[in-house]
Amino acid sequence: MAEMAAPDSARLSPAMTLTAGTRLGPYEIVAPLGVGGMGEVYRARDTKLNRDVAIKVLPEEFASDADRLARFTREAQVLASLNHPNIAAIYGIEERALVMELVGGEDLSQHVTRGPLALSDTLAIAKQIADALETAHEAGIVHRDLKPANIKVRPDGTVKVLDFGLAKATDRTLDSGPGTQDAQNSPTMTARATQMGMIIGTAAYMAPEQAKGKIVDKRADIWAFGVVLHEMLTGRTLFAADTIAETLARVIERQPDLSALPAETPARLRALIARCLERDPKRRLRDIGEARLMLESATLADPVPASAPAVAPRSRSLAWVGITVAAAAITGVIVWQARAPQPQPEERLVMLPPTDAPPQAVSISPDASRVAILADDKVWLRKFSEFTATEVAGSEGAKTVFWSPDGTHLGFQSRAQLWRVSVSGGAPIAIGPVAQDFTGAGGVTWRASGNIGFNTGTSTLMEMPSSGGEPSRALFTLDPTHEVDVHDASALPGDKGVLMVLHSTTGTRTIEVFDGTERKTVFTNSGTGRISRPVYAPSGHILFDMSGGVWAVPFSLASLATTGDPVLVADGARWPSVSSDGTIVMLSGTASTAVRPMWVDESGKVGAAITGQRSVSPRISPDGRSVAATVGFGADSDIWVFDLARGSERRLTFEPGEDAFPTWSPDGKFIMYRCAEAMCARPADGSGARVELLAWSSGVAVVAPDGRRLLLQGPRTEASGLSYVDMGPMGLTAPITAKPTQFISARVPGVFDLSPDGRFVAYESKDGGSDAVFVTQFPDGRGKWEIPVRLATEPRWSANGDRLFVLDELARLVEVPVDLKGAFTAGKPQIRIAVPGFERGAGFDRTKDGKSFLIPLPPSATGTHTRVLVIKNWLR
Repeated sequence: MAEMAAPDSARLSPAMTLTAGTRLGPYEIVAPLGVGGMGEVYRARDTKLNRDVAIKVLPEEFASDADRLARFTREAQVLASLNHPNIAAIYGIEERALVMELVGGEDLSQHVTRGPLALSDTLAIAKQIADALETAHEAGIVHRDLKPANIKVRPDGTVKVLDFGLAKATDRTLDSGPGTQDAQNSPTMTARATQMGMIIGTAAYMAPEQAKGKIVDKRADIWAFGVVLHEMLTGRTLFAADTIAETLARVIERQPDLSALPAETPARLRALIARCLERDPKRRLRDIGEARLMLESATLADPVPASAPAVAPRSRSLAWVGITVAAAAITGVIVWQARAPQPQPEERLVMLPPTDAPPQAVSISPDASRVAILADDKVWLRKFSEFTATEVAGSEGAKTVFWSPDGTHLGFQSRAQLWRVSVSGGAPIAIGPVAQDFTGAGGVTWRASGNIGFNTGTSTLMEMPSSGGEPSRALFTLDPTHEVDVHDASALPGDKGVLMVLHSTTGTRTIEVFDGTERKTVFTNSGTGRISRPVYAPSGHILFDMSGGVWAVPFSLASLATTGDPVLVADGARWPSVSSDGTIVMLSGTASTAVRPMWVDESGKVGAAITGQRSVSPRISPDGRSVAATVGFGADSDIWVFDLARGSERRLTFEPGEDAFPTWSPDGKFIMYRCAEAMCARPADGSGARVELLAWSSGVAVVAPDGRRLLLQGPRTEASGLSYVDMGPMGLTAPITAKPTQFISARVPGVFDLSPDGRFVAYESKDGGSDAVFVTQFPDGRGKWEIPVRLATEPRWSANGDRLFVLDELARLVEVPVDLKGAFTAGKPQIRIAVPGFERGAGFDRTKDGKSFLIPLPPSATGTHTRVLVIKNWLR
């Protein structure tokens, strides 16, 4: 019997959900993009024109209503006539499916959820929205559902207004007489839509007349434009409430409150928003073209009106307040010091990235007028007063950026050289050579003395003149018995010294300062968080990265010592940079202090988290039913066990001090972990007390597959290597009396793992000068093979030992095929997973089949996009 051919295309049934491969005319469905009140949206391939498109399948009630389908077709024909760079184009109609331009990038709602946009970004985006609406209004088309979710911002800054397919062309355009629809049957709010709990046109952005169900015109779009403009500047939805009914009530009854607008909002822009948000349509701005003209004349240099409302700052407890009041009571006179400076409220703004690629580093100029952004291995320069960034010619391959003390020059590292370029233009000038292996952990700082201090990420602190012409020299040497390298050079003001991060052989990271003569430790993290990127802030703090956030610790320039405890400045952020006026820029949306283990499949799709608690170092039990992980920070951390089948969780350790780095015994009955300065074990079901196995200040411990030997790092008091010890007949139920035997003397500051057959150990080490993963035989330590992945860390064997998983320099999960028969051999590495927020040092694990991974990620990992976050007046 001949095979039956598949149909070329499918007809849409009323309740059809399309699957990949379904054909609608020449369009082949690729994948779903989303679903909303106006139907399902899919990515599809135009097989005739060989391009990707978006297909919106309208709700099923259209299928049985011939009049609505006919009206939809007529409206689509009008909409398709729109041809504007800021309007997503309509390509065609297939039954009740609308074929549209597929627009990349995030929608505006995703941007504003991360905070208010910079004023220059707001103006640039608003101008493009106004331009799009002006074209539509001139064609007699009203959008009627303008909101941030219907505005896409591509990475290059181009705005595309979407969903004009919801708009109702004016009666004049459709040749229908005015007043043919009453309020109940208006497309704004239909009886059917109300029954379904939906309103066509999102409630928080509706004009008052639209919320009342009246027939609307282009002035409803102008109102929505004002709401969107307000939201971009404040990061807040103007009329949001818990329910649609409450939101509509606010829109209908409340006067718009503009007090949340930033104090520096230009007068013309403030006036424009007020005109757009006039409740009476007759008093409202009548034409969006006027808005476009007002936006073009509104600049950052516009004056702020004296009556402009300001956000009330947080109150401060000041001792002199009581003294002043007491003195006034005695004299009978109260003096009001109107001129006393008032604390300004904190402001957080988000700047759009210059390219599709996520930003890698950021640096603000000393005068806070510009920001340098490293993205796509190039340097981009952007003024705060402008919307777009300019690529710095000749910066290809850059790994870091830095500023001259006077802000007239920008420096970067590229192609084994340090370079400087004038911000006013011109070609980059080579300063001098640096090591070829300059890594992303390297740091460069331009000191007030005119010299440039730097480290490559695998070196000590070096120095060379900014004028060039002389070789670099080491400022001090490292002690190889317990020091590995220094990272992240950053100068203190007045050339009082250079901040840096010291890596020790034990894996500890400390912030050090070198004052030109000697080094001094100024901060040590007592927990498991990795410190990086320390910079001095004029508020008297050192800012630094740690555990997925930017922290600040009080610091005295006079004593070169910290004077308090660290506080969190911004979660899910890294790479802080500070100007002379205290403005901070950093990268946001990268990781988070609130990471929790999430399932990630082999395609990189992020699934559910196993817990809502902050957890790192997850380890899946041998039977795959449970997970052990470290929950909490530092001395407050404990081991918890998560039951995957039941979805339950329980705390395993209760003793004071830090409990971290859990691993399972081969039979799954015990969990080992580091407990203060010892290695401990406990029954995995919680039925027994803690057993202190060995006084050993190590990190990870692993039981060999034979259940007889325990592999350990360290101890920390010596050059960190790998050792093993015979546990004796009592195994993990009693203290170990035998003395450990070291079988690897190389520095092993991080993770190691034993192959399933117990014959090979994979470990991370800096023995070659930078992060790398090596394999050697166990237990004799014979042979040494390096895994061919640059700056590899955190090795993890597959369940059958045919693959090794490591993280590369960009925290991507890389799979390396290996052969353990005879001498060890490694195949060609392949990148398996690149998930935003995947942070080196947080640990990961894999299922037995190697198709799913458990990775600590921030809650927003499924939609994390790195942005430049600007914070002003952070210390209030």
